[in-house]
Amino acid sequence: MPKKYQIPSKTINTLIPISFSLSKANAKSFFVSLNKLEKFVSGGLRFAGAYQGLCWLKKKRCKCGIQCEKVPHKDHVRCFRNPKTKERVLTSHPYFGQSPCTYEQLVADSQEFAERHGLTVRVSMDSWYYPGRTALVEFRVKAA
Repeated sequence: MPKKYQIPSKTINTLIPISFSLSKANAKSFFVSLNKLEKFVSGGLRFAGAYQGLCWLKKKRCKCGIQCEKVPHKDHVRCFRNPKTKERVLTSHPYFGQSPCTYEQLVADSQEFAERHGLTVRVSMDSWYYPGRTALVEFRVKAA
C-alpha cells in the first residue's frame, strides 16, 4: 500500500497537491524532483502557468497566438515570475540522449535561439521533471 506524504505547500504553491500517495519505489524519485524544484523557486520565483510563449517572456502583447515562436525541443514548459522584481523565466524540460536530440544539440539550439531573440539561456541537469533523463533549460530576458 502506498505511503501518504504531506508536503509543505508554502514553497511549491499550486504545482503539486498538498497530500498524495506514492509507492516506495517512486518516493525517492519524487523527492529528488521536489528538492530541485524548491531550489529553483527559492530565489522568489512563483509559478505563472504552463507555456505562455515568447511574447509573455518579453512582456509583449501577443498578436501571434499559436504562431508564437516555440523554444527549441519544447517539452514540459512552465513559466515563472518573481512578483518583486517582475523577472520572468520560461523553462523547458526536454528529454535528451537519443535521437533526435543529444545534450550537445540541445545546448547549441538553445544558445542559437537565445541569441536570436535577445535572451539569456542556462542549460543544466537540474530538471525536476524527470531527473537524469531531462535537462532544465531556462530562458530569461537579458538585463538592460
